[in-house]
Amino acid sequence: MGMSRVIAGSAGGRRLYAPKAGVRPTTGRAKAALFSWLGETVRDARVLDLFAGSGALGIEALSRGAESALFVELAREACAVIERNLKATGLERNAHLRPGSVASFLRGRGAQGGFDLIFCDPPWIERGADRDWVGWIHARPEVPRLLSPGGWFILEAPTGRDLAAEDKAGLWTVRDKRAYGTTTLWFLQPGGEGGEEGEADGEGEDTAGENRKSRKADDS
Repeated sequence: MGMSRVIAGSAGGRRLYAPKAGVRPTTGRAKAALFSWLGETVRDARVLDLFAGSGALGIEALSRGAESALFVELAREACAVIERNLKATGLERNAHLRPGSVASFLRGRGAQGGFDLIFCDPPWIERGADRDWVGWIHARPEVPRLLSPGGWFILEAPTGRDLAAEDKAGLWTVRDKRAYGTTTLWFLQPGGEGGEEGEADGEGEDTAGENRKSRKADDS
C-alpha cells in the first residue's frame, strides 16, 4: 500500500495511505500546485471529493481549514483507506464518506448544491478505465448545480485533451488550466460567466469567499 503526505495545515506532514490497486493518485507536485492556486479559497469551504480514491484532496482541504468534506468512492478498499486516513489525521469530525458510485450520488443528489469546491480525479480510459469517465463527468449537467455561487470544479484530465472543445453544451467556463507531466488540472466554473481558456480569473475566488462569509454570518 503506497503512501503520500498531507502538505500543509493542521495535519501537515501526516502520512496518507493509498489503495494497493485501481487508483491513480494525484502527484505531489500537482497537489501542491492545486492548493497554491486555490489559496484562501479553501478556508471555510464546503468540499466535495468525487472519485475520491485515498481521499487525499479532500483531506488536504480539511487540513487547510475547509468547513467540511464529502467523499464519494465506490471501491471498498478505497473507502477503508479514506476512513483510515481521516482517523490518522484527526479530521474525521468534519468529513463524511458516501460509499457508492458517482453516478448514483448524482442521481440521488438531484438539484441540491452548496459546495464551494468540487475535486474530481476520475479513472482515465488512457490507463485502462472501462469508460471515458473524464468526458462523462465533464458533460453531466448535475455537476454545475452542485456548486454554490462562485464555486469551483477542479477536474483532472490527461494532458493534451481539450475539454473546452468538448463542452458542446456550454456547461463550463474555463478559468485556467495547468499541466503537470501527464496530468492537466482544469479550473472550471458554471458556463456563461465570460472567462476564456487559459485565463486565471481571480473574481470567482473573491466571490466564493464573500459567499462563505455571508453564510457563516447567517449560521451564527
